[in-house]
Amino acid sequence: MNEEKNNSVWSQSISIKEQLSLMGWLIKTAKPAKYYILAALFGMLGGTVLMTYTTRILANFMNNQLSDDTTVFSQLVVFALIFTFWRMILAVFNFIQNYFISQGAFMALSDVRVRLFDKLHSLGMRFFDQIPAGSLVTRTMNDTSTFWDFWFFIFQFLSAITLIIGAYIGMYMSNAHVTNWLLIIIPAITLIIGVYQKFSTAVYKTMRSKLSSLNAKIAESVAGIAVIQDFNQEARLSSEFQKINSEYYDSRYRMIKADAWLDVLVDLVYGFSLALTLYLLGELSVSNIIVGGTVYAFVNYLGNIFHPLRHLTGSMSTLQDATVSAYRVKKLFAEDEYAPKQNANADGKITKGKIEFKNLNFSYDGKNTILKDLSFVAQPGQTIALVGHTGSGKSSTINALMRFYEFDSGEILLDDQPIRDIEMKNLRREMGLVLQEPYLFYGDINFNIRMYDETLTDEDIKRAAKFVGADKFIEKLPDGYKTIVREGGNGFSAGEKQLISFARTIAHNPKILILDEATSHIDTESEHLIQDALEVIQKDRTTIAIAHRLSTIQHADLILVLDQGQVVERGTHDELVKQDGRYAELVKLQTKQEM
Repeated sequence: MNEEKNNSVWSQSISIKEQLSLMGWLIKTAKPAKYYILAALFGMLGGTVLMTYTTRILANFMNNQLSDDTTVFSQLVVFALIFTFWRMILAVFNFIQNYFISQGAFMALSDVRVRLFDKLHSLGMRFFDQIPAGSLVTRTMNDTSTFWDFWFFIFQFLSAITLIIGAYIGMYMSNAHVTNWLLIIIPAITLIIGVYQKFSTAVYKTMRSKLSSLNAKIAESVAGIAVIQDFNQEARLSSEFQKINSEYYDSRYRMIKADAWLDVLVDLVYGFSLALTLYLLGELSVSNIIVGGTVYAFVNYLGNIFHPLRHLTGSMSTLQDATVSAYRVKKLFAEDEYAPKQNANADGKITKGKIEFKNLNFSYDGKNTILKDLSFVAQPGQTIALVGHTGSGKSSTINALMRFYEFDSGEILLDDQPIRDIEMKNLRREMGLVLQEPYLFYGDINFNIRMYDETLTDEDIKRAAKFVGADKFIEKLPDGYKTIVREGGNGFSAGEKQLISFARTIAHNPKILILDEATSHIDTESEHLIQDALEVIQKDRTTIAIAHRLSTIQHADLILVLDQGQVVERGTHDELVKQDGRYAELVKLQTKQEM
């Protein structure tokens, strides 16, 4: 899957059959709120029955009591009270309908988002390599928000259908002859909506496609503003933006015209229906007495038909939005790029920290092999360093060890157990990973070190921070460990963020440490603090370190020099320098750069 294809879904043609399938899927997603929806349906049906009979009761009153000279004032008062009570009951049914459909829609929307969030966390790293984070946020929040509008649209549709059926029943009970003539409304409206839907679908997809391009251009311009200004490209970018914006304006204008024409045509049919009704009733009045109540009933019932229709036609774009959004979200639910799985009944534990790679082959796409026949052993408590140029396979080795990706063949053994037989929770708990670019979450420093592990006390957190030397800058902050950390750690230097990340790992006391160029963004003073701490915390812990600064791995028990996924040199720092091979060249090159 790639994002270009997903974004272009707005310009793709979705068949009628697939649209119906997607609408069916959307209706099924509301299943957790079925009792709320049933309550809302009860309110809707009750309201429809009352509205139909209210009009008929009032029409009969006008035809009988109001036209009868013997009617006394007290009868009018009693009818007014009964009618008021009747309207109050109708208001209760309307409240039940609106309250429960709102609650049900919120519940269904919440359920979809939670399931989608859980789905994302079950997917493997390969999936996230291909899809930008912004797109996933859009699908989880923006796309799912259209489901709310869709459920309301469906409920409006059902409400319109019941009102129309009720109106025709009421009209038929008033005068069957006129009602039979008014049946022509149904094919007329169906034809108008069908033509509108066919035209608007194409226009709407074009409009949304242009809007996506507009958003992409804005995001690209903001992200690359420094490069744009450096190369004096503001005018060119502005011209491109104006072109896309103009295309979006044109498609939006066509959509507005289509909506306006739809309203006009519906109003024309409504006007024609009223004129036809008055003509037919007038014709009948020549031979029969047609009183005002009957006229009122037909006019009111026609309003019951056309008012919900106008609401529906004004919400047709909701159907387009929800259908395309459902296509994207459903595709995400169907994604099968899951995180690597452990073997059934995997219950192995890491107790010592021995690591062994046996003839490991690894690729990201199943085609281009990154690690080729990789083999090495790290005894408990040893430090193994991985060095090599960019693309040599250092990070891929860590990815395979951490089970972020599945390897193709060979074995990884932990304490002489196949890694797939280790319980995943134990695997994560006993491996401490410090990345090159640390990430801090919104909260305070305490939270970022604790990371939801409530078994850690404040003293444990302070002890971990002191281990890595983070206590020196934390305790100088006004709020100390309670200092608020903004998303991404904004406000902290790269070195400070790395020290907090390192403290987070140490606080959980793992048996295996994995350092992915963990000191590359730290200043020299901070690096010395971490090196001092590592001498203590590496005792009785196995450490795998990817090194950018070779000075940080001189005391490693074993250094592996990787090239194109293969070990080309191995040994201690002194042994490799004496070999005068690739490692020695890297040492000489880095020494020159530091001079």
